[in-house]
Amino acid sequence: PITVNDNLIPASDISCAAWPPSSTPTAGLLPGDTYTCVGTYSVTSDDVALNSVTNVATATDGTTTSPPDAETVPSNADPAITITKTSPDTSFAAVGDVLTYNYAVENTGTAAYVNDVDVTDDKIGTLTCWSPSGADPDFTAGETITCSAPYTVTQADVDNGSVTNTAFASTIFNGSTPVTSPTDDLTIEADQTPSWTLAKTSSSTPSAAGDVVSYSFDLVNTGNVTITGVSLVDGQCDAAPTLDSGDLAPTGELNVGETWVYSCDHTTTQAEIDTGSVDNTAEATGTPAGGTLPPAGDTLNIPVDPDGAMTLVKSDPVNADEDGSGDVTFGDTLTYTITATNTGNTTQTGVVVADALLTPISESCASVVPGGT
Repeated sequence: PITVNDNLIPASDISCAAWPPSSTPTAGLLPGDTYTCVGTYSVTSDDVALNSVTNVATATDGTTTSPPDAETVPSNADPAITITKTSPDTSFAAVGDVLTYNYAVENTGTAAYVNDVDVTDDKIGTLTCWSPSGADPDFTAGETITCSAPYTVTQADVDNGSVTNTAFASTIFNGSTPVTSPTDDLTIEADQTPSWTLAKTSSSTPSAAGDVVSYSFDLVNTGNVTITGVSLVDGQCDAAPTLDSGDLAPTGELNVGETWVYSCDHTTTQAEIDTGSVDNTAEATGTPAGGTLPPAGDTLNIPVDPDGAMTLVKSDPVNADEDGSGDVTFGDTLTYTITATNTGNTTQTGVVVADALLTPISESCASVVPGGT
């Protein structure tokens, strides 16, 4: 009989037609006769890498062997892959939040791959999504592989209001041909919650007009977005409040969790002493990176203890001495000077100086300021 030897196919996988092939059993394979054998071969990952299969076969009857014959079968494959990017996370709210991205890479062509399949994400970098192994030697047509990667949210992401990133998959076909998928992007929105507080304090205890009250202001970003264009106004300050501390890098913007400390001085007025309180309100305005931010305000009332007091001094009389006697006699006119002095800290109003022996009996003053007469 004739046997066929193939370098890739074992004899057990080769089946031949019935023997003898001719009508004369004793004649064997006559000149011009054809004897057909069929072998089956399963493509390996090495074949995929080579993009073809080449095998060599010979036939022999034990004494005569044919010349070898080779056949190359090309894959004629069309390489193509796609990527789909998803996330179980629908939003984020703070720096340090971790978002999970899932990538599904599908072999949408007719080629198989035996090189690593990588995913490149513009926010994360490149990760290997699949590598060949003994259990999974190739990435075949129609197959889908999955992988995932984490991303840590930055302040810029929160301020921007969302994270948008783009990914693509890539691999190598036939040893040297790059294959890259179309890109896929995904946007996850931020929950922006701008908020801030202003606290105004003072340890001053004014008691008289001209006393200087020193104020301190703490402006705190209690929200999750950066605030820019910050302005603090207090109409009672002698000069605009100054920013003393707290503006850390990046400077010029009130960062999340940051406290800016301002200060200013105010010179107490007599009207405030008379009222019994030094009152004023400060207000901060600014623009949040996202969302709506109302002004931050605070009012401080510093009570003043009223101290109403007056003194009265009556001078010795001056004698007009109408009769020229040189003495105080009947009919002489005596002139007294009576001085009332406000020795307290509040303005005295409706002041009346009275003396039953004088003409007129009383004198009135609409008001007398502290230290006034």
